[in-house]
Amino acid sequence: MSNAYMIGNQAIAQRCLTAKNEWHAKASMIFASALKMFIPILILFLGLMAIVVHPGLEDGDKALPMMIKTILPLGLVGLMFSAFFAGLMSSVDSLLLFYKT
Repeated sequence: MSNAYMIGNQAIAQRCLTAKNEWHAKASMIFASALKMFIPILILFLGLMAIVVHPGLEDGDKALPMMIKTILPLGLVGLMFSAFFAGLMSSVDSLLLFYKT
C-alpha cells in the first residue's frame, strides 16, 4: 500500500524526477517506503502511551497536544511545532511545484 502511494502521488513523483540519477531515485523511493511503514507504528505507540498517561481523556483529537504539553519541556514543544510547520511547508512547496509544471 505504501509503495502504491509513493508511485501514484504526483508530488513525490516530482521529487523523484529531480533526483541526480536513476539509482538515487530508486534508493530514495525504497528508503521513503520503509519510513512510511514505520510512521503508523510510531503513531500507534503514541496513542497507546496517551491512554496510559491520560486515562480520562474523552476527546481523542486532543491526545497528541496533551502529550506534547505534559511530557516535553518548553523548548522541545517549540521544536515540535517548528518541525510540524517545516513538514507542512515542504508539502505545500511540492504541490506548488506540481501545479506550476
